[in-house]
Amino acid sequence: MIVASFLIEHLGISWVKGHEWFEETLIDHDTAINAMMWQNAGRCGIDQWNFVMDPTTGYQDPSGSYVRRWVPELAKLPKTHLHRPWEASSDVLEKYGVNLGVNYPHRVIKDLKKSKEATVKTVQEARAGAPHLVDAQGYDQVTLPGGGTTRVFTRRELRVTQRDDAEIEKSSSKLNKRKSGSRNNNSKNNEKKKYKKSGSADDKRLKAEQKKKEKSGKDNPAKKKKKSKVPKKYQEVVYPSEFDSARDYAHHDQLFSDSADHPPGTQFALLRFEKPVTCPSDSIIVGSKLDVATDTKVCRIAFSGKLLRSLKWDPKQLEQNFKIYKLRERTGTVERLQDDYTIIGKGLFTKETDMTQFIGLKVFLDNGLEGSISSSFGQTGKFKVSFVNKIPEELIKVSGG
Repeated sequence: MIVASFLIEHLGISWVKGHEWFEETLIDHDTAINAMMWQNAGRCGIDQWNFVMDPTTGYQDPSGSYVRRWVPELAKLPKTHLHRPWEASSDVLEKYGVNLGVNYPHRVIKDLKKSKEATVKTVQEARAGAPHLVDAQGYDQVTLPGGGTTRVFTRRELRVTQRDDAEIEKSSSKLNKRKSGSRNNNSKNNEKKKYKKSGSADDKRLKAEQKKKEKSGKDNPAKKKKKSKVPKKYQEVVYPSEFDSARDYAHHDQLFSDSADHPPGTQFALLRFEKPVTCPSDSIIVGSKLDVATDTKVCRIAFSGKLLRSLKWDPKQLEQNFKIYKLRERTGTVERLQDDYTIIGKGLFTKETDMTQFIGLKVFLDNGLEGSISSSFGQTGKFKVSFVNKIPEELIKVSGG
């Protein structure tokens, strides 16, 4: 999307050139989707894009991992300058080995706003010169096979009716005035808010209710969440750098964005397709959010990765090939001490629980003492916990031992 926006909206190059280049270079090229998406980006498709993506914001690469991988000349730059290296000081560029114009080129377009305005004006003029292809409201019209016509979505700033060149010029300037006017209106509204009378009875009542909610934790989920008693070292998950079917994997409800804690290539997903899909090993898999509206400024790509292994969807085979676990925690109580190294606990299991699968699991007391479940105790779900170290004297006294 960024490539198409830059090529068409800022460089003013025909979408056909982009279509031909993708057709030649993409390893997963699809004739239908490639042509349709480039036509939509080029303002002549049946579902034209109503947005233009800024190539310098890093919106689609928030962690910077994409640029660091595919543009190694900029890989060492801090994230603040990664997508705008020309804004970095000469000291910063020199420190991280970036020499603009030598090992990384200067910008092709220095003023994105002006280049976009020039493109808008060119498109408006082209549409004004073909009134038979535009309806009364300025939308494109497409002739159907049966001889009728249908309206095609057209971006607001590109819609024109039958007007002369002077009116087209005026339209372009109005667009800029509308933008600046909206900023002025926003600033005026902000000024009004500054002078808005505060301290009324309603304001005081609302503030009091808000404070009451914060104290009770209703609007603060962090307060409601109980702090885990399990030591941090046992809560941390070690992420592997490559897939190994022999090791255990922690289950997560969602994929994490690339970061220092979750670098690229350390998360693995098990995908199930409704129909068989033919693809060679090491194929690139791209997942798309099809439920996202096409007229929103949101990237529809959910994830991407490399195909490591193909399997038939057989639960038994999956269980044999993958060891996936979920981190869980339960809280019970100490009923009594059996000796200096053993306690009797309750509240974790029911009398129907098969205790054999829990033997050896770790247990932590409030004071941080670590033990493990050694056996069941009786027939009511109680259990024995054994400790390597002697149970502290203060705990024995509290328990009445």
